[in-house]
Amino acid sequence: MTPGGRGIGAKRKRQDGDVLSIQIESQDVRSGVAKEFKEAHPYRHCVLKDVCDEKLLRSVRKEIITNLKATFKETDIYKVLQTGDLANLDGLDKDSLGQLPQLKRLRDVLYSKEFRGFVESVTGCGELIDKTDCSCNIYPQGGHLLCHDDVIGTRKVSYILYLTDPEREWESEDGGALALYDCIGHPNDEKKKLPLPDFHPVKRILPTWNTMAMFAVLPGKSFHDIEEVVVSDKPRLSISGWWHGEKPPEGSEKATLNQILAKKDVDEESAVAKLDRVDPFVKFPSAVHAEGWLSADDISHLARFINPEYLVRGSVERIAEKFVDESHIQLYKFLNDDLVGHISRYIKERDQAEGMFKSEIPKYTSGIGDSWTMRGPTHKQRFLESAGDGENNVLVKLKTDCFGSLAFQKLVSCMTKVALNSGRASVRRFRPGLDYTLAHSGVETAGYQLDATLCMVEDSEQWGLGEVGGYDCYMVNDTEAKGPNNASAEVYSEAAEDDDETVTLPATRNCLNLVLCNEGVMRFTKYISATAPGSRWDIMNEYEITPDDDEEDGDNKD
Repeated sequence: MTPGGRGIGAKRKRQDGDVLSIQIESQDVRSGVAKEFKEAHPYRHCVLKDVCDEKLLRSVRKEIITNLKATFKETDIYKVLQTGDLANLDGLDKDSLGQLPQLKRLRDVLYSKEFRGFVESVTGCGELIDKTDCSCNIYPQGGHLLCHDDVIGTRKVSYILYLTDPEREWESEDGGALALYDCIGHPNDEKKKLPLPDFHPVKRILPTWNTMAMFAVLPGKSFHDIEEVVVSDKPRLSISGWWHGEKPPEGSEKATLNQILAKKDVDEESAVAKLDRVDPFVKFPSAVHAEGWLSADDISHLARFINPEYLVRGSVERIAEKFVDESHIQLYKFLNDDLVGHISRYIKERDQAEGMFKSEIPKYTSGIGDSWTMRGPTHKQRFLESAGDGENNVLVKLKTDCFGSLAFQKLVSCMTKVALNSGRASVRRFRPGLDYTLAHSGVETAGYQLDATLCMVEDSEQWGLGEVGGYDCYMVNDTEAKGPNNASAEVYSEAAEDDDETVTLPATRNCLNLVLCNEGVMRFTKYISATAPGSRWDIMNEYEITPDDDEEDGDNKD
């Protein structure tokens, strides 16, 4: 031994010791962590406690808050403040890097050969390569990340090192938990079909200071999300990233990202079709094309439901003129006042009874029953749908009596100047803190389509500002040109940002949204925040249409 403990490797050993508290060389530690990781449910994971030296980690937290820039990002799947890849620290100038010395030390240790060896040992994941892939993420109130499996490229093990406020213990009711989902499999043949995530998580891991959650990246299995942070003054700060292998994991075609990009879901076939789609289109006896105007009987029938202003020929012609020009329009105060009052009482009673006004994550089973059932799969959508007969559900009755009538179809044709060939409709409820739909190829329009969606929410400025989500977004799917192999993590939906071909319609009380979609258009309903003033309720009517020559030859994508 070299006198004084000096010699090759001594500096590295002391540096790791200054950074880490956990004894990564200890066989007892490795055996204990490996056992926890292997036996964990619903898939291989573990939580390491007291990972780093307390003093150093506090310094890292201070450096991140004081000297690191984070960019706000919001797509269909997440809402977060995120820094750039910390691999880029090596490219900073001396002065900039001098402001982040402890962060760089921590990053270097996490991706050192020694720490990778520890991860290889406890996870059994095989050899990990020398590739740095991590960033700092801040989830403020309203921040969230929806269900996915983390499979992109050569990722093998995911981790999250929590740097939440060390002086304030994180509580379960604060939200922000890492939620792990079990797989329910195909409802008819679990062995042969692609597993699907359950509607609700089976384990929640709180973002406790100086702990690290670590899990295997498993295509079509390692489903997880980050619950919305509902507390206003405790941002969820973490360093998260991945350790990589040489090759993508086996079964990568089952990954969330590839399912989202794929034109046809791999091995899901009719099972997911039943989950993604409510009902098949029902062909009308003949195309509905109101070349003239509504009959007296049509107007008499619709007057039971619709604001009389929308049954005046001149008003409808002005609507049609604007719609033909822009391909979308929002018709405010669409239903008459008496009916809106009846609906408002119905939705308020249910939201109140289920605690939807508490600004907290509700029970996942809230609202299920009395004809309301859950729709998934969770890595693509989650909401409630009512398939009842309408006896105790004013929205189902409205769907049948008004929107299902030939008179309404004629009115829609008059307002849009298109012929309706077939249609389908569903009554949906998006609960605060739980529900959403994501943009993916499973909801991409196969041909020309017209959407007529009636939205009902509590009248609040929050909906209009988009702060609590609930808005509908339509965008062109441009991932085919990129291809799944060339897509980055941002492809989950950042294609929609700053795009002239993107239409966003805020959730609005008693509003009918008309949107004309060309082939290849995707849509999503943004996750409803737990702080929203109630659920978003809607009746979604979809029509297959015959475009006119101008539409077919033009470049309109809305």
